Amino acid sequence: MLIHGLHQMMKTSIWKPSQKCRSELSQLHHRVLQLGEEASTHQAQSEKNQLTIQVLTHGLEEAMLREELQLYGATQRLRLAQSQNAQRVRQLWEEVAQLVPAGHVAELHQLLEGEQRAARRL
Repeated sequence: MLIHGLHQMMKTSIWKPSQKCRSELSQLHHRVLQLGEEASTHQAQSEKNQLTIQVLTHGLEEAMLREELQLYGATQRLRLAQSQNAQRVRQLWEEVAQLVPAGHVAELHQLLEGEQRAARRL
């Protein structure tokens, strides 16, 4: 704008710039146009980069969601297996109670609890 204004002033003014001034003014005008083109290019690249960031972020969020779902499924399967194992242990204790005299079952149960406590301390 400033250069355009100077150019207009030169046309309507008595002042006639030297060849050197006209040359510098022309160079400045070309440089301003060049910078405007570069700014447009940088703006377009910035918009493209922003879109790329959005696409990558969306992909990352989807990947994280899939991982969370897999982890949830694994946790649920583990809980089910633990529940089934606990039920099986109860069934085995019931079988032991039926096969071994009651006094021996209580003794075995105390021994098992002692072993479990010792294992937890390790």
